[in-house]
Amino acid sequence: RVLFRSLGNRPNPVAIPLAIETLQRADPTLTSAAARVIGEVAAAGLLHPDDRIVIRELLPELDQLTDRDTARTKVLIADEDGLKAARGLLRSDNEAVRRGAAEGFRKRGLRDVLREEASDPTVRRVTIQTWIDSPPAIGLVNLEVLQELRPLGDTEQARSDFSTWQGAVVQALAALPVDRLADAERILRDEPSLLDAR
Repeated sequence: RVLFRSLGNRPNPVAIPLAIETLQRADPTLTSAAARVIGEVAAAGLLHPDDRIVIRELLPELDQLTDRDTARTKVLIADEDGLKAARGLLRSDNEAVRRGAAEGFRKRGLRDVLREEASDPTVRRVTIQTWIDSPPAIGLVNLEVLQELRPLGDTEQARSDFSTWQGAVVQALAALPVDRLADAERILRDEPSLLDAR
């Protein structure tokens, strides 16, 4: 575990054999740490296809996931059929699993999946971040989607989410060409302070 921790969030393909060996031990206390290492390598596009197949077999089944890192890695290394099944993780009763799965879908660029599942506040949080990362060329589509993702509620987390959302909207507005500002005003008619901030 100490070795895995020392790697932090850096992708290190050399650590994959040790991570696989750790998963083979089926020690739940180490699974998350090994999954984090594998996830970073997979996210960087450095995971060998043969290792990917082995790891798919070693990670816990979808209904047995309990932590963020393992859920994220499960999504990152899934094949097409696995991704369809992994979508259910976005509706898990476990907030950490929902968060990890959402991060995996985000990293894979599957933002429409996240958008469709964004009724959950945890998934919505990651979805907003996904649209912040969207290319400016998408323009008005970004604004329309962000308006759809507007956080609601008066909890501390909801206020934090709203602040992140506002930043995303301002960023999307800044990327718009001047000739599209009238359309932006139509989309954001209920958010005059954001229009003033552009």
